[in-house]
Amino acid sequence: MDVHISLGGRGDLAAQVYRQLLDAILDGRLRSGERLPPTRQLARSLEISRNTVALAYDRLVADGFLVGRAGAGTFVSAEPVRGRAAPATCSSRAARSRRSTSSAGS
Repeated sequence: MDVHISLGGRGDLAAQVYRQLLDAILDGRLRSGERLPPTRQLARSLEISRNTVALAYDRLVADGFLVGRAGAGTFVSAEPVRGRAAPATCSSRAARSRRSTSSAGS
């Protein structure tokens, strides 16, 4: 993996790691099938908790951007991700839900 992750400021470190990895996937710096470093290794290099990195990886797996292979590691999903929109945030999901609920009652 040849992606630089820089953590700064206050806030959720797992979200920062998630966002920077997601950006690297979406703009092609991380390609389909490319192996990510183990969570322990990345956590050590970033000087953060392994759980923080694992949380970011888990979220990327849940969103379909990464795939874990038992005994082999974590890889960028083989499915094409170019053009795929970034996952909606909770607030935008809630807003969409409110809009669809209010328009259904019209």
